[in-house]
Amino acid sequence: MGALNLKGRDVLSLADFSAEEIKLILDTSLELKRGVSRGEFQDHVLRSKAAAMIFETPSSRTRMSFWRAMQQLGGDAQDLSGGKIWSDSGVESWGDTVRVMARYFDVIIARLLAQSTLQEAADLAGIPVLNASTDFEHPFQALADFQTVQEKKGSFDNTKYVLTWAYHEYNPPMGLVTSSLYLASRLDNFQFVLACPEEYTPPQDILDRANAFASASGASVEVVHDMKKAAKDADFINAYSYVMPADFRAGLEHDWQAPVPHNQNPEPFKKWIVDDEIMALAKPSAKFMHCMPAAVGHEVTAEVMYGPQSIIMDEAENRLHVQKAVLALLLGA
Repeated sequence: MGALNLKGRDVLSLADFSAEEIKLILDTSLELKRGVSRGEFQDHVLRSKAAAMIFETPSSRTRMSFWRAMQQLGGDAQDLSGGKIWSDSGVESWGDTVRVMARYFDVIIARLLAQSTLQEAADLAGIPVLNASTDFEHPFQALADFQTVQEKKGSFDNTKYVLTWAYHEYNPPMGLVTSSLYLASRLDNFQFVLACPEEYTPPQDILDRANAFASASGASVEVVHDMKKAAKDADFINAYSYVMPADFRAGLEHDWQAPVPHNQNPEPFKKWIVDDEIMALAKPSAKFMHCMPAAVGHEVTAEVMYGPQSIIMDEAENRLHVQKAVLALLLGA
């Protein structure tokens, strides 16, 4: 088989990428990161390339890391969010806006309420469209999380990785869950456990796809409804609050507090918090992860969030490196 080539690809869903392609992204990311530590200049990789960035919802790490990724690689990024384009006010169609952007830019980076809107952009643009988070997927956060796992453990082999729902009064999207399922299920000899209340079990079609990938790769994918059971002997515990896609989209109309189970009757859900007791069930070497922003005191205690087992800042930094890797592989010479 010839060398892998990702040039011109969209990144809408990690389900679209093979295990070999994911490995290429993570290996490229690690090499670029090592290059920075060696003081190597990387500003030739995307010289004269430009990205259009659109964010329908608030963004800190995603916005900053994509902008900095383009800059470090010698390109430019223009943030078109916040009423800067006519489609925001309904004067112009989203389709016309996308077609025009494709004439000016080399890549579109979009954080949108709906995956369907992102797909429409990909169908029209003719240039790569990157998913910076939607109601269904958050591929770059998952890539950064798994790069962090690889760095800390040395490999993915014989790793138990727990992604657990945690209580938060707001309603983040479930994109990280979907993308993590699709990525983890491609890794041989990797144990992925999703812990969540029954009400927050992912849609069956997502689980079916992840299980199909796992059957082919040799990975293990499990959903349990008990955080303590999930945490036993874990190598990594990653906390993340989320709601179903329709509830996330509806949250915009309710100040991100849609009428979901944990908002209507919060008390049974408040026990879903990562604390010292949960971390003690994991391996002594276990690490705590969170994509941030975190609801400290609700999703995770301050002692765990900022304690010696936490690797949240390494995880956040790796957003920059995986995004540089994907941009270089898609747009580089």
